[in-house]
Amino acid sequence: MPTNPVINKRVSNDELDLGKIFTALAAKWYYFLIAVILFVSAALFYLSVAVPTFEATSSIIVKETLAGGQGASLDLISGDMFVKQTNVANVKSILTSNTTISEVIKRLQLLNTVYDNSGFVGRPLYKTSPIKVDSANLNKWYYNSQKFYITVLDENSYKLSFKYDGSVLPYFEHNKVYRFGDVVKTEYFSFRVMRNQAVPLQLETQKEFYVVCKDIVTRTGDIISNITTTSPDKTSTIIGLTYKDHSTQLCVDVLNTISQVFLENELNLKRGEAFESLKFVDKQLEESNTKLQQIEEQLRKYKSENGIIDLTSQGKSISDNIGSIDRQKYDNDSKIKNLDA
Repeated sequence: MPTNPVINKRVSNDELDLGKIFTALAAKWYYFLIAVILFVSAALFYLSVAVPTFEATSSIIVKETLAGGQGASLDLISGDMFVKQTNVANVKSILTSNTTISEVIKRLQLLNTVYDNSGFVGRPLYKTSPIKVDSANLNKWYYNSQKFYITVLDENSYKLSFKYDGSVLPYFEHNKVYRFGDVVKTEYFSFRVMRNQAVPLQLETQKEFYVVCKDIVTRTGDIISNITTTSPDKTSTIIGLTYKDHSTQLCVDVLNTISQVFLENELNLKRGEAFESLKFVDKQLEESNTKLQQIEEQLRKYKSENGIIDLTSQGKSISDNIGSIDRQKYDNDSKIKNLDA
């Protein structure tokens, strides 16, 4: 019976090689354990320091002509705004324009961001911060990057710590305790730290935050860079609007406020156009009345100069005379009857 010893030998060698490999790997098992521990630790560390990013989306359906070329109306049931297809590109530009986003920032008070400084990295807080900063007025070199550290001492007071060691301005350091609501004023900055009563303080330990104040131009650019507008295709009348941020609530609020600002601007345009149209109609009526009066005066003057009788006026005069004669006749008849009696 024929056999194939070469193949049998090769298989045997393969099995022997695999066995050696597994034996060698088993002898170094602690390397694999160390690698797993390192990878898991790195993943946990990343998750602990990384600030997650969220996104929210909304849609706008282009359907009707815009006021002044850019109007809109709102479907209160679906929440979609409707504008005309030919204005899709215009609407995209309006939604992400500096004017629209600047108004969104003012309404949501997004210039001064409070960060939780209790972890490895600061985490931005939106509507979850127990403190807030307003009335900020800083030297231009303090905007956008300088951190103002705030340590909450109790319900009424906090400690402000700040140090500037940049190359543009002189070195400046500030450490002082303030009460919430006090105006902090130095030669380089002024602002006011307020308590957000909607968020309770956890005073078991002194809570530290820091604040970064941004100018309107920089903040507007930050938000616009995180907004994406899309359309399914060139003929579509749907505009997709997406915003990304570290706070889900901020994503929703930004998109909702963009829609509100856009709609209000378009309604104001419509009101302005309606008002201008009314003024135009009133002006036309006034001019028409003036022309009619001029024509009547010219006609009256022409009749007077040419001895033309106004039959309407003459007829009324005759009618009045007949009535007067009838009254006189009636009076005379009454007197005669009284005399005969």
